[in-house]
Amino acid sequence: EMFETLEYNYDTLHTRMREEAFLNAGLRIQTVDLRPGREQEDSMCYEGGIKSFVTYLGEKRNLEVLHPNVIYLKGQTERGMAEIALQYNSSYNELLLSFANNVHTPEGGMHEEGFKRALTNVLNAYGRKIKMLKDDEKISGEDCREGLTCVISVKLQEAEFEGQTKAKLGNTEIRTLVSNMVYTKLMEFFEENPGVAKAIFEKAGHDACALAQQVFHIPAQVPGDLFHTAVGIYGDHSFPKSGGAALAAPDKMSKFVSI
Repeated sequence: EMFETLEYNYDTLHTRMREEAFLNAGLRIQTVDLRPGREQEDSMCYEGGIKSFVTYLGEKRNLEVLHPNVIYLKGQTERGMAEIALQYNSSYNELLLSFANNVHTPEGGMHEEGFKRALTNVLNAYGRKIKMLKDDEKISGEDCREGLTCVISVKLQEAEFEGQTKAKLGNTEIRTLVSNMVYTKLMEFFEENPGVAKAIFEKAGHDACALAQQVFHIPAQVPGDLFHTAVGIYGDHSFPKSGGAALAAPDKMSKFVSI
């Protein structure tokens, strides 16, 4: 025997079964504890699938969302299927949960890489399209994900996990699937919902500028001809670029081009 004692924790099992219910839209799962003195049961079924998962995570953390409806993206090829649900909130915290064949991948992997790359590219491309970014300006991936709650679920015929705990997905083909799907479908969503797109973009740009203010001691109300961050905006105000050599900045500040 591997264990001297075996004690089931209802809360742990219930949490895992709830994940399964979210990941399989419309599937009803019941958890029942018949142990004397511990009797309890729960029934879970979420028609919205991972969209309901994102809503649940936001409500659990009491978050103020930037857009009421969860954004849902889905794509499929012969090698696999990917679905993503995301919603932005007013906080600075990122929560990204990923799954492969219903297995939680806490260390991420190729599906997360594809999503992060595409999200950054979409926000920067959209910013240039609506003239809120210049061609040489860019918002970093970290700023694009601040205030993001996202669930990624992929299904593959032959999932390749790294390590015995299956904590990281290694299938390179899923990175391409997720990246292409997110870029195409999220850009379409932004074009059809410009109000939501602008709110998300302005938050990413605002967060980047707020960080620049803290590091470079830029006052909150600054003349437009003095400073210009790499994102080119701060709230509702645009800053003309002043030129000059790019400042060498440590760590996160490498995202800024010049001031």
